[in-house]
Amino acid sequence: MGDAVTMSVTDATAPGPDASGEAQGPASLRPAAPSRAEIRRTRRRAARRDAMLDAAMAIVLEDGVEGLTIGRLAERMGMAVGAMYRYFSGKSGLVAALQERAVASLAVDLARAADAAVTRAEGAELSPGRAALVRACAAALSYLSHAVHTPERHRLIDASLSSPKPLLDDEGARAVAVVLEGLLGQVAGHLAVAAAQGALAPGDALARTHVLWATVHGLDHLRKRDRHQPAALRSGALAGAALADLLRGWGCAPALAPDIVRAAAVVIPREP
Repeated sequence: MGDAVTMSVTDATAPGPDASGEAQGPASLRPAAPSRAEIRRTRRRAARRDAMLDAAMAIVLEDGVEGLTIGRLAERMGMAVGAMYRYFSGKSGLVAALQERAVASLAVDLARAADAAVTRAEGAELSPGRAALVRACAAALSYLSHAVHTPERHRLIDASLSSPKPLLDDEGARAVAVVLEGLLGQVAGHLAVAAAQGALAPGDALARTHVLWATVHGLDHLRKRDRHQPAALRSGALAGAALADLLRGWGCAPALAPDIVRAAAVVIPREP
């Protein structure tokens, strides 16, 4: 009799199957759905954080990253300095958040440029391998264009890559690196497809992507000399020549490489 009672209690409290037939935990152990009030608070917090990042970006535009401080941002927002630390750990966390947002936006811009280049080149009946190369080159050229057309975001990305003085602590640097790796992964994916389709020789797609990134980043820093240079030695022309040489070095047919770069360049806005 005692055993029967024990079994009935156990059965009553044991997890039961859900509609899929899988056992579910007791209702008391399942996370409760957020209330409407909690959802509203989360949205308000996210909106306030976005407004703070917008204000921080405005300060960067005015005085560079060096001019951005937690105190100055608090004054711009009309908030107490202590309240800022509910959103960011300090200046490093604030700059990291700005850089994450800038890199994420850049990734969207590069992906759009890659898609647009292939769409414009559809009449050329691109093979999958060649289309992948057009995408990779369009993304690289779009990075140079990004520096001209969205200088405030580009300045943040450039600072994280070029400044000899570390701007972020280890935690912030890791957070930005995760977003940056996603961006570089897009381009590496295109190069991997090109190699798999025979448009390039086999090789490490991620290493090639870093070489490509370093090339256009270096050329971006030569842009300030463009006004003193003939057209053939300006950063845009040098970028086209460098990309074609890289493609040839990675196994692209020599005569095809310039055509790939030209197809990629079609969608890049002209510099003002």
